[in-house]
Amino acid sequence: MVWAAEEMRELPERHNFDIDYHTGAIYTAVLPRRVRQLQESLEEAEQKYGYTQLSFIPKDELPQWIASPRYLAALHDRGAAHLNPLKLAQGLADAFEKAGGKIFEQSKALNYQETADGYLARTEQGEIRSDLLVLACNAYIDKLDPQLSKRLLPVGSYQVATAPLDPQLARSLFPRGTCAIDNQFVPDYFRVTPDNRLLFGGGCTYLGGIPADVPAATRPYLERVFPQLRGVQIDYGWGGHIDCTMHRTPDVGRSAQKYWLQGFSGHGILPTLAAARAVSDAILGDSELLELYQGLSNPRFPGGDLLAAPIEAVGKAWYRLRDVI
Repeated sequence: MVWAAEEMRELPERHNFDIDYHTGAIYTAVLPRRVRQLQESLEEAEQKYGYTQLSFIPKDELPQWIASPRYLAALHDRGAAHLNPLKLAQGLADAFEKAGGKIFEQSKALNYQETADGYLARTEQGEIRSDLLVLACNAYIDKLDPQLSKRLLPVGSYQVATAPLDPQLARSLFPRGTCAIDNQFVPDYFRVTPDNRLLFGGGCTYLGGIPADVPAATRPYLERVFPQLRGVQIDYGWGGHIDCTMHRTPDVGRSAQKYWLQGFSGHGILPTLAAARAVSDAILGDSELLELYQGLSNPRFPGGDLLAAPIEAVGKAWYRLRDVI
């Protein structure tokens, strides 16, 4: 994944677009046992993977990194970064079109079938024939491929953006300009944007759907982390669904000339880039990276279409309870 992080930094430079790229992230812990997990993660990264970009931050040093009383310790990841994913998507789309590619928006795929010479995909506007097929639908694969769909659970995820803060207040939240995510089972994740808004995500829904009032649903999490922002104006709230697998590991593979990439479980920036590289290399004849994904286990969710989400919700409720005890 280190090479993917480097490529993410180089992509905008190569194609001349901006993504508000900033280096540095901290992973915070709320509970004592989560502090131990941070320490174990640091040791595993160094000893097993040779990754030496992590540093442990004890509680007494946290004010140098984040203006929150909630956390007991953190890891600083010098190799991590935060960016604007919308600018990334727009920049990649522009680069793709400049290279001769064509993008057809609002052309929902209804179904597909394997044919003697490849695949036939039907959309609301017409049919497409090709010698290979790539399915990259995330949580929205629905009935397009029932076998792949059974390995996913769409989980509602949402976040907010505050009104622009006083610049001095905004800088005080992250004195060193990092972003943050905690290591709870259902994490809070947040950063300050270039226009001094706090972008904050926290909470999720395992039974599908997004809260009718995203700002109201998210505000308690935000104010729990930053009590100094109690009552802050929230300008925007939005949400969608992420594609969770049973073990929260990517589901990437191939069957004949059909390829699929899914199951990124909320970690969509670097893992999608890495998976896309694996699939594109395989299409061009080099399957080395794609084969690395074959050791990951991504079973179907129990319960079928009707009971998978309720069963998963009960299980996740137990883990969320453990986040507070």
